[in-house]
Amino acid sequence: MDFMERRAQLRNKCIIVFLTSLFLIGCKEAPNFESILATDARLEKERGIFSIDNQPFFGEIIRLFPNEDTMEVATYEKGRKEGQTKKYWSNGRLKFRADYQKGLYHGLVEEWYEDGQQFTSFEYVDGHESGTQKSWKPDGSIKANYEVIGNRKYGLTGSKNCSNDWNQEDK
Repeated sequence: MDFMERRAQLRNKCIIVFLTSLFLIGCKEAPNFESILATDARLEKERGIFSIDNQPFFGEIIRLFPNEDTMEVATYEKGRKEGQTKKYWSNGRLKFRADYQKGLYHGLVEEWYEDGQQFTSFEYVDGHESGTQKSWKPDGSIKANYEVIGNRKYGLTGSKNCSNDWNQEDK
């Protein structure tokens, strides 16, 4: 057997091992998606990771107002937020919506005032502001309108004289 034939056989064996590994990884049993209340006694949180029976949580956690209306629905994978989270005002209107990836904001993050008027619309990549960022005052006028490029903000940021202009009463 010459060098080229041995090389071809070795390459074929490597391909078989690689494909077998992919198959075994792909066949690994996925955790069961579970929908639970935040008050579930089995749910534990340590260093920001939710778990049940010492296994990272996979599913959705639902928080309720005292009247049992939905306050928040958050999806988790490996114990961290993954996918979309929604929070609601006590009147049932949407208060907050965000997309998460590995526990960090990733995508659009929006907030609304209790009357339904939009408060913020921010874009994130891997937990950092990126792209167009907007916020509004309760009367609907623009409070901030800027773009983040390479960690620098360009436009109306809503701050004056090096101090932040965000007011809690605006929220």
